[in-house]
Amino acid sequence: MHHSLFAIILCLGCLHTGTESATLNGRITNVSGSVLVGVNVHVQGVSEGAQTDSLGRYRIDSLERRIYIVRISHVGYAVVERRISIEQDAETLDVSLDEALLPGQEITVTATRAIERESPVTFSNVGEKEIQDRFHTQGIPTMLSELPSTTTYSEGGNNVGYTYLTLRGFDQRRISVMINGVPQNDPEDHNVYWVNFPDLASSLKDIQVQRGAGSAFYGPASIGGSINLVTDRFSPEPKLTVTSGYGSYDTRKLGITLNSGMLNNSWVLNAHLSKTQTDGYRHGAWADFLSYFVGGAHYTENSTTRFHIYGSINRDHLNYYGTTRLQTINGRQVNALRDRELRRINPITGDEEIEDFHQPHYEVLHEWAVNPNTTVNNTFFYVQGDGFFDFDGSWGDTTYYRLTAENGFSAVGNPGQSLVRAFVNNRHGGWLPRVKIRSSKTETEMGLEARYHQSIHWGKIRWAENLPSEVFPEYRFYEYKGAKWVLSAYGTHNQRFSDRLNFMASLQLTHKRYRLFDEAYVGNDFTVPFTFINPKIGLNYNATDQVNGYVSLSRTSREPRLVNFYDAANSSFGVQPEFRTEANGRIDFDEPLAKPERLSDLELGAVYNGSRFRASINLFWMDFHDEIVKNGQLDQFGQPVTGNAESTLHRGIELAGAYRPIAPLLFQGNVSLSRNTFEDYTVFDTGTPVSYDGNRIAGFPDFLANLRATYEHLGFRASLALQYVGTQYTDNSENNRQNPQARQALGYDPLKVDPYTAVNLGLAYDLARFTGSSRFEIRLDMNNLFDSLYETHGEGAAFFPAATRNVFLWTKIEL
Repeated sequence: MHHSLFAIILCLGCLHTGTESATLNGRITNVSGSVLVGVNVHVQGVSEGAQTDSLGRYRIDSLERRIYIVRISHVGYAVVERRISIEQDAETLDVSLDEALLPGQEITVTATRAIERESPVTFSNVGEKEIQDRFHTQGIPTMLSELPSTTTYSEGGNNVGYTYLTLRGFDQRRISVMINGVPQNDPEDHNVYWVNFPDLASSLKDIQVQRGAGSAFYGPASIGGSINLVTDRFSPEPKLTVTSGYGSYDTRKLGITLNSGMLNNSWVLNAHLSKTQTDGYRHGAWADFLSYFVGGAHYTENSTTRFHIYGSINRDHLNYYGTTRLQTINGRQVNALRDRELRRINPITGDEEIEDFHQPHYEVLHEWAVNPNTTVNNTFFYVQGDGFFDFDGSWGDTTYYRLTAENGFSAVGNPGQSLVRAFVNNRHGGWLPRVKIRSSKTETEMGLEARYHQSIHWGKIRWAENLPSEVFPEYRFYEYKGAKWVLSAYGTHNQRFSDRLNFMASLQLTHKRYRLFDEAYVGNDFTVPFTFINPKIGLNYNATDQVNGYVSLSRTSREPRLVNFYDAANSSFGVQPEFRTEANGRIDFDEPLAKPERLSDLELGAVYNGSRFRASINLFWMDFHDEIVKNGQLDQFGQPVTGNAESTLHRGIELAGAYRPIAPLLFQGNVSLSRNTFEDYTVFDTGTPVSYDGNRIAGFPDFLANLRATYEHLGFRASLALQYVGTQYTDNSENNRQNPQARQALGYDPLKVDPYTAVNLGLAYDLARFTGSSRFEIRLDMNNLFDSLYETHGEGAAFFPAATRNVFLWTKIEL
């Protein structure tokens, strides 16, 4: 395989052929010399433009030898137009951009966004071009999987539908995710359901991923880091975009985007609609998504107002249980994950076991430039989610369904072949104001966060055999309401002591309060408050025009999930609220057993930016107390069961680089090495205390590596990506490290995901120069090029296999 990979990369590098047309290339920086990624470079009168890569370089081919006007624009910088005469085969135009307050664009660069050579933050940017070059149907986590210290997996195997992401091994419950500055983590569960944004990437302009604690000033606690997505695709020119594609597992997609262009010199409207469907790699893992995004922007001399309405109407089959590795087939034990058919088996087999969910988002974002040094922003949002999933509940007895005499039902046997519906209704709204004040040496931002979330949860039997005659259609065997208030104030200050040294300090005071109430049958009603102070300080030093270093120290805290206090959906199982119980049996709701997580994080990094080469190194030391960790078990909804570990330690090093040996060819890569262990953790699962001190924590791989080679010339693009992920343990025993005799038992199933290497290939050609359109691209993506059999994730003895070799053919036309 290694010889084949080398040959492919060599071929990519040999595709450079001569042409009689001329080429314009160059490098774009800011006034301090830092490279700018994702800058738009457009040659007037030419349909094809370019964006700068991770080295700040751009290239535009097929130009005639004549005079052109080149327009250069980027978020948060003044637009530059340059007149250039193309007289040689290759002309160079390097430009330095000045910062400016552009209408509608300050939203992108303030609040949680880090700036190179200023912010003492470890981060990666994904620009609009990279998003559009790579996206078709895959979930956003899959698009981000090549960033340092990042892993992803999907339940269906082909990266459509339920996809998940980790940063430094921390799952997305401990990653702060924001879209246009609006928090997206579920307030009760902390999770991010990317399945609700199956086509959001079609409307994205920018993604910034920050690694490390306290990287977000407000919103959900950022333990592993934060992901900031921006959906500004408004264009001053009218535009129509049509996309369509088809691929393996009957995966198909059709989309259309309309942009009004500037109306009355003040309005721009944008609308996107798409349909995505797939049968999934695993059997029965089908999905059907109808996605939409509608937006508008109104510009005045000193203000911008934007509104967005987006979401997706989702229907998909359940596939949240993994596949067991060792299975007995015809009396013989086999490794099902190495069998091309058995690994595709989905344990959830009922045709009616489906999910149906719709969660529209409504946003209004207003920015007012009071004067050149003061900007005021206000964001209002509202999220409305309604849906259900139906699952096989045949394992439930009369006690679980409360079909007992004490609840007024006749005595019958246990219900059979039951189909259960779990319903949820979510309402989440808030106001996020902030003000930013600048001077020649300082920049201060202050803001508030006010949010309220309320939910209704219930479960009922849709159908079952042997039900008591008293059961009526709307009978609910559990029902409760949840609520959460969040009120935060924060401030961040940047002090430039010189052109080279920048100091940053931020402080957040946040108060959060859970409530569970109106619980049927049991009647539990409690409120759990939390108040946290989260500080962060850091320094950035620009040693030269190419080299900068930074150091930061932060402290952050995160409250447990609501289910960590009480799993009300399972109260009929005998589940009790997790609070201190007094001697008389009374539950003291003022004394919860689950503790908030508390993390101290030290980051030290350096970056080199050259004209053709970029390199960065970052070291981190994360001292964690009361970390909420997985114990290798799943609840009946397929979610990991968790608990507090007294003390854990996460430390590592992240290396990243990019190199452009010749203009059309770019190499990018990164390596992450870490060690994630329990320092003080004792479990009592068997009634006997067992120390896990020194064990590796489940789900945290020690080694990750990515390499991508991209060749782009005259409308042709070829890109080859290689990813290596090291061993991941699936429970906290580290595959029974302290009990080696257990591993010798007959039929023992190792509790780990083996290391794997994935290779993906993308080929694209833009026919725009022949069709007269702005873009007419045909793209072929081939994932798992060498048809390997590997798993990407596991929980205990259940594993999620990746799809074997699969392809997707994609077309995109812009008029």
